[in-house]
Amino acid sequence: MKIAVLGTGRMGSGLARLWSTAGEDVFIGSRDPAKAQALVTEIKKVHPAARVVGSDYAAAAKPAEMVVPAVPYKQVAPLLRKLKPILKGKIVVDISNPLKADYSGLTTGPNTSGAEEIARATGRGIPLVVAFKNTFASLLGDPGLAQLHPDVLVCSDDDKAKATVLRMVERIGFRALDAGKLKTARILEGMTVLMIALDVRLKAGFKSGWQFLD
Repeated sequence: MKIAVLGTGRMGSGLARLWSTAGEDVFIGSRDPAKAQALVTEIKKVHPAARVVGSDYAAAAKPAEMVVPAVPYKQVAPLLRKLKPILKGKIVVDISNPLKADYSGLTTGPNTSGAEEIARATGRGIPLVVAFKNTFASLLGDPGLAQLHPDVLVCSDDDKAKATVLRMVERIGFRALDAGKLKTARILEGMTVLMIALDVRLKAGFKSGWQFLD
């Protein structure tokens, strides 16, 4: 599958590495194309056969079937609005969390979620799917990922797009769980706040994130 990862931070870098080494075509986008190209070079040093290229945001998103904005929550909607003319028909995957600066809670109200606000910003014709909201960036670079069997909760109002994302999540070693409609993101984003609080208070080291019994 052709996947655009927009952002070269820890989440973006981790997802780009995993999908490209799993054999997917990955297009890395950055405000600074040189940073995207540097990540491509880094990936290819370890996996020479990886099909991955670097460019700016628009060039990365244009050929993709699935677009993953890996930037802070406040930047997601503005970025997607800017790219809107080339996003029609593509799946957008929201991995962001609308966290307060001190991580004590969410900036959104109780009757919405960051994902729902992003969906309203992008409008119709651009299916939005939530995934990886409860995944710490450190886990994406863990060589023991397959043995940890972490779970990724996925939700969306578009069942076809959600099914595609569920497959792409499992392509990189996670167990993907269908969490229902997009409004479930209100719960998932709150779960991230809880994860951070527990990690800080108990030094829990959520190495594997949330894991649910079969």
